[in-house]
Amino acid sequence: MYNGAGSLFYILLLGMVLPSCAGRTSETDSLQTTSTASEFSSAQPITSRELSDGTSVKPSDKDLITSDSISRDSTIYPGIMPSSKKRSSRFDIGFEFEDTKQKISVTISDAVLDGARRAVKDAFSKTGEMPDDWEEQYDLALIDDPAQDSFYKSVLEKTRLLGKKLNLDENRYLEMLGALVQHIPYDSQSERDARFPVETVGDNKGDCDDRSRLLAALLSREGYAAALLHFDKENHMAVGIKADGLEYRGTGWTIIETTSPSMVGFPFEENALVKLSTTPVAVSVSGSNTKVFTAADDIIFLKKTMDDMKKERQKVSLSLEKINRSVEQKKQESSRYAADVKNLKGHPASEVNKAIDAYNLSVREFNTLVVKQKTLAEYLNARIEIFNYISRHQSSRYPTVKWVRSRLEKLPKK
Repeated sequence: MYNGAGSLFYILLLGMVLPSCAGRTSETDSLQTTSTASEFSSAQPITSRELSDGTSVKPSDKDLITSDSISRDSTIYPGIMPSSKKRSSRFDIGFEFEDTKQKISVTISDAVLDGARRAVKDAFSKTGEMPDDWEEQYDLALIDDPAQDSFYKSVLEKTRLLGKKLNLDENRYLEMLGALVQHIPYDSQSERDARFPVETVGDNKGDCDDRSRLLAALLSREGYAAALLHFDKENHMAVGIKADGLEYRGTGWTIIETTSPSMVGFPFEENALVKLSTTPVAVSVSGSNTKVFTAADDIIFLKKTMDDMKKERQKVSLSLEKINRSVEQKKQESSRYAADVKNLKGHPASEVNKAIDAYNLSVREFNTLVVKQKTLAEYLNARIEIFNYISRHQSSRYPTVKWVRSRLEKLPKK
């Protein structure tokens, strides 16, 4: 949206800023059985900038208008001007990956982080008209600012070491980078400025835009073909990668959701708090990178398994409800027959024996229904268990596939 226009050093600047993410955290998709089965379970003129050490810097016309780090042709984009701070700080990033807790520690220059935090995050036009690709250039300016090179180096040195320790192939390494970003706390402030990736880690929080830019930056620097997926109507952003068989809505890319743990190409859209109903605009950030995700078959298998389990649950639940009613009716009938036998005390033996036979038959029928009820509940709960296991292990594609395949082989029959 337009963020206002102002006169800056006698040059008319049209300022624009990308809207912040509205948020799309999701709720775990969980099915439940009946009671007899277990729980399923505006841009302003700038005159000076005050640094965190109390000094101030007055930018020149050249700094604001022609600096290579923020000026592209007639448009000015955000750029980092490091402060005079000399130290660096360590930041820990904790996350869950493949059902285990992981942590890396990265080093960030205080000067770079300070410069990123005080940077103007709007884009400005010196001609009064923004170019058609200003959003793409805006993303690239935030991701590729050279002041962040040492930050990216620090992060990737640590993730490579962890990947080697865990003996990860390229697919699982990609997923580990995704898990790292997905576990950064979500920032629900929708009206604040965008963050540079170095800020997202330094602040230990970010919205969908911030986290998507961070993940896309890491993936592209590791050789993966990566893109940002802009959902303009929903005010949302995600990451796209290449993966045969998992193309998302004709974009040529496979989606990775960054606001909560989720598998590549498997964002659980039906349970997201913000529904994605449009086709996103894809902005490539990786140049000629060629690495792709080659475990699409596993994702397709898990998706199909969840669909199958959900359909089976819906169908079998109806049968189980019917049996539950029959069990309750037969239980009440047996209780009546037991009362009849008790009330016939002292009556002729033929009458008593007839009542006892009726009671025993009712009990046998009750026990037969209970066995059927138990068998059907076990059948249903085994499928519910698989559905919930997949939905609750969204940072664990590799071990989850192994567990599900093993469990499917042992599924109880009707």
